Amino acid sequence: YWSFHNLLNNFNKPILVGEFGGHVLKNAAARLDIEVHIGTWSMAMIPYAGSTGYWWWPWLHYMDRYNHLGALASFMKGEDRRGKEFRQISSFDEDSLTITTGVEAIGLSNATMADLWVFNSKIRNVVPVRLRRKGPIKGVTLVIKNMTDGNYTVEFWDAYTGKVTGKIKAAAADGSLSIALPPVHPDYAMKVRKAN
Repeated sequence: YWSFHNLLNNFNKPILVGEFGGHVLKNAAARLDIEVHIGTWSMAMIPYAGSTGYWWWPWLHYMDRYNHLGALASFMKGEDRRGKEFRQISSFDEDSLTITTGVEAIGLSNATMADLWVFNSKIRNVVPVRLRRKGPIKGVTLVIKNMTDGNYTVEFWDAYTGKVTGKIKAAAADGSLSIALPPVHPDYAMKVRKAN
C-alpha cells in the first residue's frame, strides 16, 4: 500500500509489480508463508493493473502453498472490476475508511460496493498461529466513507480457505457505511454490495 500510495499513484498510469518476497535462504519458513499470504491479499486490494507471483515459486510449488492463491481465486470468481471506477480505501487514510485500533484494512471501493482485506496489525511480523493463540480482537467497527445511502449486504470470507464464513446486512447514512465486524484473528476478506 505504502509504495503504491506514495511512489506510484501520482503517474496516473497502469502499474504492475514485477515480483515480491524476501530471500528464501535467509528467512524462516514461517516468514515465507507470511509473505505469500499478505502479498497475495494486499495486491488484490490495491489498484494495480494486475497481480504478480511470489518470487520464490519453488516455495509455492514444492512446499504446496497454493492454498493462499486458491483462497483469493475463490474470492474473485465471477467478479469483474473493470470499468467500475474503484478507488483505494485504507485505514491509513481516514478520509476513506476508519477502523478500530489494532486492526487495519485495505481495499477497493466505489459508491455502491467494496472489496476489503481486514487484518490484525501484527500480521506482518507474527505467525498467524501465534496471533490465533493470543485470541481474536473483538468489538471491531469499520466505517467506509463516500458510500451511497441505503442497505448493503456484507460477506465475510476466510482468507485461507476462500469460503464464506458469514453474511450480515448494514445500512449507509450520510455517505458512511458502518459495519460491526466479527472477531479478527488474524485476517479475513469482505465483499460489500448495495442491496437492490
